[in-house]
Amino acid sequence: MSLLSVLTLLAVAGGPVSDPALTGTGWTLRTLVPDGVTRLDLAPDGPSAPTLRVAPGGQVSGHTGCNLLSGTATLEGSRVQLGRLGVTRRACPGVAGTVETAYLRVLSQVVRYRVQGQTLTLYARGAQRLVFQANGAAPLPPAVQPPAAPSTALRPAQLAGEWQVQAVTLGTQTSRVPGEAALTLTPDGTATGLRLSGRAGGCNAMNGQAELRGDVLHFSGVATTRMLCPDMAAENALYRLLGTPLRAEVQAGPGGDTLVWTGSLGRVTLKRR
Repeated sequence: MSLLSVLTLLAVAGGPVSDPALTGTGWTLRTLVPDGVTRLDLAPDGPSAPTLRVAPGGQVSGHTGCNLLSGTATLEGSRVQLGRLGVTRRACPGVAGTVETAYLRVLSQVVRYRVQGQTLTLYARGAQRLVFQANGAAPLPPAVQPPAAPSTALRPAQLAGEWQVQAVTLGTQTSRVPGEAALTLTPDGTATGLRLSGRAGGCNAMNGQAELRGDVLHFSGVATTRMLCPDMAAENALYRLLGTPLRAEVQAGPGGDTLVWTGSLGRVTLKRR
C-alpha cells in the first residue's frame, strides 16, 4: 500500500544542525493543546501516544498514535523543514483517530520550538502546542531496556522465515496477542534488506521493508489494511514499535529459534514456525 504525503512542516529552530537536543533524540508526546485552550495529557507508554524523531542525517520517523510517519528533514541554521512526510493509511478508531487528526493538524502549523531539559515544546499558531518528553528521560523497566552494547552483526538470512508473534510490550504494558498473529521476513536480494509481511495482530495484513544495520532493524514503508478489529491493542503497540530502531537477537532453543526485537519503547518476542 502506498504512503500518503500529508503535510510540509516548517519550524523555526533555536540551535545548530548538530544540536543533540533536537536531532538524534526520540520524543514521545505528553501534552497536546490542539486549539490553544483544550489540554490533552497522554500516557507516555500508552498505544495512542505519538512520537517524533529527526535523525542527524535528516531522516524523519515517528508515529501518530495509529499510523507511522516517515520523511526527510532539511536543516539550515535556525530553521528546519520536514517535507513530504509519509503517513500510512490504516483506519484509526476512537481516541487514536482523534489524537492523530489533532497531532497532524498542529504539526502542520508549528512555527518554533524550545527544549528545556528533557522536554521539547513545539509552538504553533493560535497558542497551539505539542509537549514531548525525551524517550530516555524516564528509565524503562529491565524487561524492555535495550542491551548496553550491540551483539555480533546479523545477516538477513538469519532472520528470514515465518515468525509467530508471542508477546508485544510497549513501555510497561504487554498486550494479549492472538494466536494467528505472525510476520514473515524475506531477504530482498540486497546485502541488508528484508521484506516484511504478515498479520501483526491477527487481523490486518501488514507489509513493508526493513534494513538490517549490524544487529539493528530499521523498518520503513510499513502499511496495513484498514479493517476495524475487536481487539487492536497488540497490533497498535507493534505498529508503534516498528517506527523505532529495533535491535534483533536470535536465541536458539530446544523448541526452535526465538527472535527478540528490543527498542527504546519496548520489546517484541517472536517464535520461528
